[in-house]
Amino acid sequence: MDFITKPLKPERFHQSVQKLFDFFETKEKCDCFDALLGENSIKIKEGCNIHHVKITDILYLEALKDYTKIVTAEKKHCILDSIGNILHKSYFDSFVRIHRSFAVPRHLIRSKNKHEVELVHQIKLPIGRAYKENLSFFEPQP
Repeated sequence: MDFITKPLKPERFHQSVQKLFDFFETKEKCDCFDALLGENSIKIKEGCNIHHVKITDILYLEALKDYTKIVTAEKKHCILDSIGNILHKSYFDSFVRIHRSFAVPRHLIRSKNKHEVELVHQIKLPIGRAYKENLSFFEPQP
């Protein structure tokens, strides 16, 4: 992003840090803008190919340490980003975390019991004890 020469001056360091913050702010705005223009899709690079995946096509997200597996009906994609970072992005607002390792779109949940949720295509995923409260929206109204 920037190159600082010795001797390090406080003003120059502050300028470099500000440049970095401006870059991240612009990058976040671009990501949101791309999501809006791309009909709520994300771009995933795999090898030499770039895939457009619509957010509405994602069945669930699975955490794999520093990676996240994005599962669609057609393919499973793996990206280098944590599930927590992904869920903080505004275009993943429709997703709910149901387990330390899983997040699902709210609208794809077909049923739930004490220990798991069932999505479309008979996909069953576990519910973590710490995440049961996240599924309170799925409870019947009195």
